[in-house]
Amino acid sequence: MPAKPPTINDWRTLYAAAAAFINAKCWEHVDSDHIFGVRPAPGETYYCGILGYYHDTYGFAVYQEPPDFLRLRQDNGDDGDVFYELRGIIMYLGPKAGLDAEDRRVTEQIGFTPGMRGKWPLFRSMCPGFHPWYLEWDEARIMTVCLTQAVAVAARSAVKHNLLARDRRDRILIRAAAPDEAGSAWNGLRESMPPAVETKDPGPMPVLNQFKLRRVANITRQRWGRWEADYFFAPAPLRDAENVRPYYPYYILIIDGETGIIIGQKIARHAEVHTDLAELMLDVMIQTGSIPRQLLARRMEVSAALAPILQELGIQMEMVKNLEIMDLARRDLQEFMREGRF
Repeated sequence: MPAKPPTINDWRTLYAAAAAFINAKCWEHVDSDHIFGVRPAPGETYYCGILGYYHDTYGFAVYQEPPDFLRLRQDNGDDGDVFYELRGIIMYLGPKAGLDAEDRRVTEQIGFTPGMRGKWPLFRSMCPGFHPWYLEWDEARIMTVCLTQAVAVAARSAVKHNLLARDRRDRILIRAAAPDEAGSAWNGLRESMPPAVETKDPGPMPVLNQFKLRRVANITRQRWGRWEADYFFAPAPLRDAENVRPYYPYYILIIDGETGIIIGQKIARHAEVHTDLAELMLDVMIQTGSIPRQLLARRMEVSAALAPILQELGIQMEMVKNLEIMDLARRDLQEFMREGRF
């Protein structure tokens, strides 16, 4: 459960805002590819998108960084980690059967029923590497403010169809609160979106197991073959205790790039992934009795974690944009995990 869940009044206010969104059919007036900002206070901007214009997924999304919304809409399936790296708040609209026991408890407690069939709100918090979870009190209040502004934006878009289109300077609409005596005035601004910020924490670099490193160095002086190394989020969440937010562990893979055979694999916690990657690399070399001539990777974190091993053993590192064999193996493994066959 959340550390500080919304109060009953927070829930009532949030579901009232959701009801207004549903009754206004906001998705009919706003293209799902458009994004707008909501700024309830200086220095506090959220980037929002209304879903459902193309009759696929209905709802509303609020992100702390605009690239998150755009990546989710533009994802072509090549970046399997997009969903697991989002940070924001989501409201999905769907049948009541999609609600779990906690969602039903809240709706029953406040006596909520949507005014439209099949449009029950489901609110979830999104955090990189973690399973979608129940809202904290501050997230509920942020969503309430943004939903209220979404209704206003959709009403204006119904009249002015290009309201959310970027202008000639590629700026988007920002709805900014203008403090007044009533505290209810909002202004429309045009601003450029901030550039994408790299938020991934590479975590601590591993301390090498010197005993294993000496064993590997004594295997052979020859180097042959090409290996691929990478890690990605496993689609099956884990949790450390009851009522604690589940997380998606990393799945580490080492593949023989010439045969396509998986020669090393391991599930790792977020903070331990680089240590586990280095340990797995040494274990694979010991178990196979071989050392590759070249290692391919596409993320700098992998290169940094393995650099001491590669330098010590004289293995060439090549950074590439795509790892085709790795991606094939990843898709197969993720499919097995989703189906519970792994």
